Amino acid sequence: MNYLSELRSFKDWCLMNHPSTGQIALWHALMMMANSSGWQEWFPVPNQTLELLTGLSHSGVNKARQTLIDRGLIEYRPSDNRKKASKYKVNSLCKLMARKVNELENESGNELGNELENELEPQQRTSEGMLYKLNKTKTKRKQNNNNPPISPPKQKPGKKLYGEFVELTEAEYARLLADYGEQDLAWMIQRLDIYLGQNEKNRKKYTSHNHVLRGWVSDRLKEEKEKQSKVALFKRNNHREGESDIDWGYGYKPD
Repeated sequence: MNYLSELRSFKDWCLMNHPSTGQIALWHALMMMANSSGWQEWFPVPNQTLELLTGLSHSGVNKARQTLIDRGLIEYRPSDNRKKASKYKVNSLCKLMARKVNELENESGNELGNELENELEPQQRTSEGMLYKLNKTKTKRKQNNNNPPISPPKQKPGKKLYGEFVELTEAEYARLLADYGEQDLAWMIQRLDIYLGQNEKNRKKYTSHNHVLRGWVSDRLKEEKEKQSKVALFKRNNHREGESDIDWGYGYKPD
């Protein structure tokens, strides 16, 4: 029995089975004692020794031991004589994991087993490789037996050009038109189109022109309307009676 390989297998087993801290401590204590005995198949360990190594109480050791027995990790022979220690046998987790993988592969078919075997490099024939095969076999078997075929991804609706660079789907344009009206939307599209046309970097910057229109372009529209409103208010407040409303430009006024 290879101590390091068994430790790696136990780590993988813990990830799949979620044992208690007492069960983990007891397994490690028994592995230490098995190693100290020179890997005898059956080796004696006093209950007091296990309590000392694990930090568990007498009942705690008994409870954790029974769970490990039920899960096939260890075997136990109680002593008939109180003066003699009970004997334990630690089963190889590497062999248990390999046997579990073979059972699953046989259920799933030889073709699946060969496919998984080919995916593993020689150095992966360790406990980690076994865990990888075990998980993948379970996943493929579940997909083959229970899950419906995966449907292809839905195609995104095509976009149309509005101006030279602004791209919107028909649904996006319809919602924008309903929210902002034809005149304001035309101003917003023109504003964004000018910005995107200034250089290629601007065009690569955005993936959704719909969100841009509803973002900073909408803010610019609001600012423009507020500005026009202030100008109109100023003109009304400073308009002199009899003065023409025509703006001749450059400060020129007719005589």
